[in-house]
Amino acid sequence: MAEPMMSKPAGDRRRPGGREARRALRTAPLAEAIRPVRAGLEGGHYRPLSDAAVQKVHQTALRMLEEIGLADAPESGIEAMTAAGAILGDDGRLRFPPALVEDMLALAGRDTPDPTDLDLNTLYAVISGTSKHGGSSFTHYKRAEMGLEMLHMVAGSEEAWRARPFVSNSNCFVVPPMKFATESCLVMETLIRGGMPILLLSAGQAGATAPTPLAGAVTQAVAECLAGVVYVNAIKPGHPAIFGTWPFVSDLRTGAMSGGSAEQGLLTAACGQMARFYDLPGGSACGMSDSKAPDMQAGYERGISNVMAGLSGLNLI
Repeated sequence: MAEPMMSKPAGDRRRPGGREARRALRTAPLAEAIRPVRAGLEGGHYRPLSDAAVQKVHQTALRMLEEIGLADAPESGIEAMTAAGAILGDDGRLRFPPALVEDMLALAGRDTPDPTDLDLNTLYAVISGTSKHGGSSFTHYKRAEMGLEMLHMVAGSEEAWRARPFVSNSNCFVVPPMKFATESCLVMETLIRGGMPILLLSAGQAGATAPTPLAGAVTQAVAECLAGVVYVNAIKPGHPAIFGTWPFVSDLRTGAMSGGSAEQGLLTAACGQMARFYDLPGGSACGMSDSKAPDMQAGYERGISNVMAGLSGLNLI
């Protein structure tokens, strides 16, 4: 008798080429119509704040500047800003009438109208042995003066440097909440007069040096950077400066900064939206991770926050 035929186990029933076909489909380039990222997409479309919320942040920031003000400005800064219309109170705090802030916003230097300047600066930096426009900070205004002398030598002359400044000053001109950082302000004044662009940095930490609610942290950063706009333009109207709202967030269980959190992404995106509201070049911090290793957590935390910053329309990340 013929032996009975044995059927294949259920697990061995495969369609010829099925797995290979699926693998080929996954590795093939996406069709142009379904690609999530395509050439020509523009930032500024992600808007975590409603129009009403943007106005509320703006109006609250103006009220904070008018009623609370900022303390500890150097004498030279007080002189410049009071001459422009700020009010020095008996408590030593500078207060800013809303009309003054609005006037200074109208004077503030906005984004480069012609990218030729940026191209020339970048080219010059490459020729000088660097790969990008540089950013630097100084701890004392005397060292800032020394830095300017060095830049004059690199550029060939002071006139050449002023015509094509290729280094910016990252300046933490405030100590949150709502106090000027005196030494940093003196550095900033020196570099404004020396022709160096300024990145105005307000880096309060929600739950520590800024309000715990995210809206409050954004509003404080906006108020402090608006004070910086007044400061810069009181010294030199239209001087190039970046609206650098950099609020961070605390993990309230430990007190540590949580740079990879979802809250950080929201803070960054909201700050990008506020910079666009003022029509100023905006800079903020993102791309951080709370992971201690280059693992999946690090990848998705960095990726998601960078996407939110880009979609919000930030100019400097």
